[in-house]
Amino acid sequence: LAWAISERVVKQGAACLFATHFHELTQLEAEHPGAVRNRHVTAHVDDDTGELAFLYEVADGPCTESFGIKVAELAGFPARTVEVAKRKAAELEGIGKRAKVGGD
Repeated sequence: LAWAISERVVKQGAACLFATHFHELTQLEAEHPGAVRNRHVTAHVDDDTGELAFLYEVADGPCTESFGIKVAELAGFPARTVEVAKRKAAELEGIGKRAKVGGD
């Protein structure tokens, strides 16, 4: 649905700011060069403390990291929920890595 809506906006030539966690949508830039530009807001996770800092800068390209779990921790989500999210993220990351190895 997000892809279809995004393509419709592009085809209509409308100016639009679209924030999403669907990394697949970053491929729209390749499919619609000149009409779609990926940008992201920069952030930094401290290697020692694990603290997240938003840098309030907009940079070219898609964001290569997801900060959803860090934001959930900042928002005070229950520790059990955060742990399940971390476990699921690690599982999905493993599936993605295996898929890339198998597809190469």
